Amino acid sequence: MTYELIQTDDGSLSCLDVAVGQLCHNRAGAYTEAVNNYVLPSGLLEKIQKTGEIRILDACYGMGYNSWALINELLRQRSRPGAPKGPVALFILAVEQSIEIMRFLPWVLALPCFDALNQNLSPLEHNIYYRTLMNQLDTKGRPTEPMVVEEYDLDGNKRYEVDLLELMSRSPSP
Repeated sequence: MTYELIQTDDGSLSCLDVAVGQLCHNRAGAYTEAVNNYVLPSGLLEKIQKTGEIRILDACYGMGYNSWALINELLRQRSRPGAPKGPVALFILAVEQSIEIMRFLPWVLALPCFDALNQNLSPLEHNIYYRTLMNQLDTKGRPTEPMVVEEYDLDGNKRYEVDLLELMSRSPSP
């Protein structure tokens, strides 16, 4: 598949699938769509404030808008005066078949709509994982060299780390 980046009405980027002439998001905006159709209706912002932890499976991750918009909105919410500041943990397992779409992630995360995210994380912190991951996978999506993924909560506390190559070497091949 061949994709082109297209700017939507809210200034966020979407992918145009050239073969079928269809955008991955509506023209009103990819970020607006993620917040209004997924983040707010899900109630996850309220749930994480109550429980301190949520786990998400982001199937069809694409350009990452749903997961990153949730993190961005959570950081915005926590920056408001009087907002709860207790520790929270957010676990996201993202699955995407098209590595071509994921290559647009650095451009997506640099957008002004991700203001809270960019004020709290440097571009390297939220882009290096994806760049590293894409450069270390073979054509079947398996790591080709040791790759340690570390998980942190939103307060910067390390929760655990795992070496994906070692983990996958123990898993049976499909």
